Amino acid sequence: MIDIKSLKRIHFIGVGGIGISYLAHYFLRQGAVVSGSDLAQTQVTDQLAARGAILFQGHDAENVPQDADLVVANDAVPADNQERLKAAELKIPVMSNFELVGLISENYQTIAVAGNKGKTTTSAMIAIILEAAGCDPTGMIGSIVNEWKCNFRQGQSDYLVIEADEYKEHFLQIKTNKAVITNMAADHLDYFGDEQGVIDAFQKFVDQLPANGTLIINQDDELIKKLQRPNCNIITFGINNTADIVAEDFETINNRQFFSVRHHHNELGRFSLVFPGKFNVYNALAAIGTCLDLGVGIKKVQQGLADFKGTWRRFQIIGPYKGATVISDYAHHPVAVHGTLEAAQDFYSGQRLVAVFQSHTRHRTKSLFKDFVASLDPADVIIIPEIFEVSGREVMPQEEMNSQMLVDAIKERDSQHGRERIVLNGGDLSQTKVLIDKHVQAKDILLFMGAGNIYQLAESLI
Repeated sequence: MIDIKSLKRIHFIGVGGIGISYLAHYFLRQGAVVSGSDLAQTQVTDQLAARGAILFQGHDAENVPQDADLVVANDAVPADNQERLKAAELKIPVMSNFELVGLISENYQTIAVAGNKGKTTTSAMIAIILEAAGCDPTGMIGSIVNEWKCNFRQGQSDYLVIEADEYKEHFLQIKTNKAVITNMAADHLDYFGDEQGVIDAFQKFVDQLPANGTLIINQDDELIKKLQRPNCNIITFGINNTADIVAEDFETINNRQFFSVRHHHNELGRFSLVFPGKFNVYNALAAIGTCLDLGVGIKKVQQGLADFKGTWRRFQIIGPYKGATVISDYAHHPVAVHGTLEAAQDFYSGQRLVAVFQSHTRHRTKSLFKDFVASLDPADVIIIPEIFEVSGREVMPQEEMNSQMLVDAIKERDSQHGRERIVLNGGDLSQTKVLIDKHVQAKDILLFMGAGNIYQLAESLI
């Protein structure tokens, strides 16, 4: 067993990954010598370098320090990676970033936020509220939190707020005291196989909670209802009267949404968010339930949510382009895509919605094909670039699933419903840019969605 407090020199392979870079930040703050490699220089790697990390662009056996105590690699790094092989030659222990997170979590009162959607926003909300309330948490979030300009915050208390990734059951590594489940959906079916596989994984996650732990769950979610509830404190939230914490009386005023909250029929007051969408209300309810359970005063919770500035690529307003408003969002599951488009409709009523959607992996696209086709219904113009391929996860040939198939199916659906709109195959990102320039108009909402590199095109426009 590795004693993380004894680690003096650590090397990270793929250090620019959002789920691994916060570990590099963590050990830099602990005074360790941190080195790492990645294929590209990014904002994330620049920030690590500015804080003292020794970084290399590209992978090479010579990057691995001979006196390293530990080498950390994520799932995307293959077994034959030069640096992994060099670590084995030097007899340096190699650990996944998820295993290392698990070891770190043993030293904290850990609040782990899981769910197929919303876990980044919810974990950031909780951390920001706790920070504002003077609880001084450590935060490890799966995106850049705008208030921190980083995905990591070092706190001095024993609270750790962390995003818990369900893919390949990575969240089972975390020693959790309080677990939040925002929602569940049939996703990552390349690993889970089917919906039951997803349920089984989340069941294992909640079953790990101690008897004195707390589970905060979405009462309105159909898959969460299929979980056997563990023997611990349970708090439910939702937008119906059966939950412990309920949101109601919604309204949108000047691009801010407002709602009232009740806790066991006691009025907690009026809350507001600068972000649209019922899904963000659910995220806020999860944060409210968690923070109340931790003893945070309701005024601090209200203020923390009202001031919360969000995270990178979660309905992130990039800026104007040719008179249109450019928004970048991470949505890559049909439910999230549809919810994001509906939220944009709500916030920007009467304005034309141009959706640039990059699907993420051919396997996911095929598994949820009909749902993806229907998810884009709220858009007025649709441009679909080539499907984003993930190294090591793409096992399906292009001819079996591609963006043109999505375009054809959307057009067929429109025809069946007597609807006419522009639906285009975007090709590569440079071709997509040409189509955007041809079709975007002043006052449009130009919404880029996907978990791949589509955000680069959005950001390049500004």
